[in-house]
Amino acid sequence: MDDTSKYKAFQTQQQIRALRLKLNKSTILSEIESIKPTLAKIQRSSDYKEDDCFKWLKNSWNTERILRLSQEIVEQKDNYFALQWSFPQAYYSVFCSIQAYFYAMGEIHKSHAATLKFFSKNLLRGIYPKNMCFFAEGNNCTLSFSGLDIDDNKRTLELNENESCSIDTCIGHFLKSTREMLLAEKKDQLLKDSNKHQILLTKKKKASRKLNSMQWSYVNEKVESTTLLHLLYRKRIKANYKDIDTFQYPGLESSVILKDLIKIVAYMNFVHEYLISRYIGYDKLKRYALNFDKEKMIDWFQKRMVCIEKN
Repeated sequence: MDDTSKYKAFQTQQQIRALRLKLNKSTILSEIESIKPTLAKIQRSSDYKEDDCFKWLKNSWNTERILRLSQEIVEQKDNYFALQWSFPQAYYSVFCSIQAYFYAMGEIHKSHAATLKFFSKNLLRGIYPKNMCFFAEGNNCTLSFSGLDIDDNKRTLELNENESCSIDTCIGHFLKSTREMLLAEKKDQLLKDSNKHQILLTKKKKASRKLNSMQWSYVNEKVESTTLLHLLYRKRIKANYKDIDTFQYPGLESSVILKDLIKIVAYMNFVHEYLISRYIGYDKLKRYALNFDKEKMIDWFQKRMVCIEKN
């Protein structure tokens, strides 16, 4: 394995650890308490489909369950490569819980692109706990962050787990590179049909390859705020299609990464389950939960349902 794979492996470990530290389990209940007034103002659509809501919740719970069972496999000697498949599982578990929330609200956003956009929209509306509400906006020249305390002098891998600024800075680097990637993809997409986007044409009416600040601003308007969900989606793509050598690096602390990843998924799923209970009522959520775990044998799941009931 070359130094590049080693660097990317360590970078992945730091990024996931920073996200886990940011999504602070000890403060989530107080954060949820603070968003209740905002939630009370949001009206649910009458187009609520109970069967679809439960279908997505069940998919989310089953996928999270598989993700948690992966821990035993990853912890076995020389099974570090199995971590690769945990990232798609993590993303899809969260994606399904978000879809369940959408259906509880009477919204339908089935595609990944539409879901990413609507998640960003909801995050900006303030319906999520504070620790989830961080994002990046702007183009390559005007990039800005919200919800993060960033030190521009710190390098990507300088993570001090006891320092909130260090955690935020690590996430900021992750958001920055992700947003730059999204902007580049959107630019290429628009350039393929530049006749519909005249601003991207040169004076000779040819598609610009090197965009000026005005053209980048135009591209930027087509890309929603880059959020936590975009980061999980990026890792899912990386694990499925790109840079899979990262997950083949023998020095990768796969078990540690997976534990952090599980906590991130648990945090996000808990939030969406809580939101669902606010809009359809806890009694219905409890009925879904009993249908899923009839014998009440899934410890982590039962603890989460009890926590939602109390809050």
